[in-house]
Amino acid sequence: MKKIKYFCSKSCQVELVYCKDTKIAYPEHNHVSHYIIGLVINGKIQLKNANQLKIISKNDFFIISPYATHRIESIFGMYTMITVCIGTDFVKEYDVKSALTILQKIAGPLHANGLITYEQLAIISSAIDMLFLGVVNPEENLSEEISAARNYLEQAPENIVSIEQLSQSVFISKYHFIREFKKSVGLTPHHFQIQNRIRKAQYLLLQNKNIAEVALNTGFYDQSHFNKWFKKFLGITPTEYILSVSEL
Repeated sequence: MKKIKYFCSKSCQVELVYCKDTKIAYPEHNHVSHYIIGLVINGKIQLKNANQLKIISKNDFFIISPYATHRIESIFGMYTMITVCIGTDFVKEYDVKSALTILQKIAGPLHANGLITYEQLAIISSAIDMLFLGVVNPEENLSEEISAARNYLEQAPENIVSIEQLSQSVFISKYHFIREFKKSVGLTPHHFQIQNRIRKAQYLLLQNKNIAEVALNTGFYDQSHFNKWFKKFLGITPTEYILSVSEL
């Protein structure tokens, strides 16, 4: 099995990522429209979430809310981890029973092949229960100006826009804008825009778009520039990503 494997549901916003025996570290980022449930299968990781560092060991799980800035580091050697990404619209529209049914469909083959135990599957199910019961409830306290800028970079990340243009569009100074955006969102405007370009690129790649075409359509200078950022955020190249995805 490949080091990283993606399992996506065609009918809803649920994705499972299986990272096997890897040392990949993920830089600071957030997920704008997904809750994240992670479970360490083997080894350990260091998770920084909400400015707190935690060691996540075998059979420990964590839940990340939308827009919560976090990073994952491999400082203890190789690890194996499952990450379940559940869209916010799915959480609003469906109940926990639907989520567990889809999880069983996606994770079932992993259990059947001995890659995840029944106990570990039960741990993920418990985490999903917590999520749908409202234990994890993101709170936001954004100013109108920062919210407008964040929404723009989220909805149209491919647009070429400077910090000066963004700050002028919300009528605040450049340096005040950068400072307030980082304080409120957890990432700089540039970093936030790049991560959303990568997310859009993932979607386009699954539509069988050419990699060079995707690079240009998501605002990157060229394919080399695109490949560099894609691997930085996902730990694999666009080509490896395409080969690693299974749709359900």
